[in-house]
Amino acid sequence: MDQSVLSSSISSRPTEGASLGAVAKALTVLNQLISDDEPLKLTELAERTGLAKATVHRLLATLLHHNMVEAGSLGYVPASHLTGKNHHHVEFMNTLRHESTAHLTELHKLTGLTSSVGILDGTWVHYANRVYGHRAIHTPSFHTDQAPSQQTAIGRVLLAYNKDFVDRDTSGRPTVLGQIRKLGIAHSANTYMEGVSCLAVPVPVDHSTTPHVALSVSGPAGAVSAAIVPLMRRIAFRISQDLRAHHADSGQQEDEYANSHPPFPRPRERRPARRSKDDL
Repeated sequence: MDQSVLSSSISSRPTEGASLGAVAKALTVLNQLISDDEPLKLTELAERTGLAKATVHRLLATLLHHNMVEAGSLGYVPASHLTGKNHHHVEFMNTLRHESTAHLTELHKLTGLTSSVGILDGTWVHYANRVYGHRAIHTPSFHTDQAPSQQTAIGRVLLAYNKDFVDRDTSGRPTVLGQIRKLGIAHSANTYMEGVSCLAVPVPVDHSTTPHVALSVSGPAGAVSAAIVPLMRRIAFRISQDLRAHHADSGQQEDEYANSHPPFPRPRERRPARRSKDDL
């Protein structure tokens, strides 16, 4: 099932008063989630579909039960098998962007350097957020939010903390990634773009539930100094704390919502039929 099939099934935005069956209403909700390409809350879905909130809530419960949608702290999204997207990855990127903005802004103000956070996406770095000034050097990643991991300090940190990294070569000597993991810092200069230097440190997160995250600063080679590493580590720790707090709050909110809104109506208890005198 793809978006074109769903779109053709529903030609116009419905209203609550329209005579739509349950299946048509469910497809309306699902089509809205696919076309928006971002998580939507219950209220947002009701507003955009024209259906009552209670109706949308019942439909979402059914769609969740049949693995057609997924629910997260940011809202509802179509199931991954419908779109081919890893929505947990998208949701985490949105969370990382939101929780890191204030910290990246502080780091940029204190250093004057481009400040970024990112995660590993295959063999590439996927930048979730970046704060920079009007004089910043625009590398190719400014246009794509991606960069080759081996050519950037942030990518090397992410590779070093990946579970598949190799810390020693065949002769038993530490590899470059092994040294980065031991020191907790990576540096690159003139490898991704001539004249650009970069420093990166890991962001301590729970790797059992979230991807590896790294923090970096970049700028002209002469402006990037190892003296700012302690500051970067403090900023990385603060981002980590906010991510953990967000994860804890989201889990609590989700539990509260689930307990206060049972997904399916409880079945009515059937009372035993009254027996007439003739049955006695």
